[in-house]
Amino acid sequence: MAYVGRIETLQKQILATVSAMCRVVKAIPRSEGTLFGNGPEEDAVRDLLELEGCTDKISLEGAVPPEEIQGRLEGYNVIVLLSDFEGTPGAIMDGMAAGLVPVCLACPGGIEELVIDGETGILVQDREDGFVAAIQKLADENDLFRRLQTNARKHIREGYTLTKTVERWEGFMSTLI
Repeated sequence: MAYVGRIETLQKQILATVSAMCRVVKAIPRSEGTLFGNGPEEDAVRDLLELEGCTDKISLEGAVPPEEIQGRLEGYNVIVLLSDFEGTPGAIMDGMAAGLVPVCLACPGGIEELVIDGETGILVQDREDGFVAAIQKLADENDLFRRLQTNARKHIREGYTLTKTVERWEGFMSTLI
């Protein structure tokens, strides 16, 4: 699992996310996670990882330059975002483009444009049993994982590349003119 984003409680709910990831690594053998990012809660995250006994399975790697993030995500299977609210998260787009399956909390904002539940990823209703069950399902059902992985990449390639974004902006501007 990978998390990419600000290490903060407001919006991102980073401590609840770390707790959720700890539940996963305790429940699912061979699972592990990495948090990429920085922010005001870094010390609290380290303390929580220690308290939960997850320091051997989950690491806090710090911020990664945008041009390097897709390369750093290679080797991961899942990108996690359990925020209270989001716009259209670039971290999820980066993960999907790199072939990671997004597992996200259903929340207000643009998540549902990217993560179509059961088609391009999994939306969960909580950071507890629902989240762990979603990760377990991906670990157990290789065909489901591969289908979501393929669909996630395709969804980004067909709708969210720089070319597609420019085309949409040009179309929008044309309607204004």
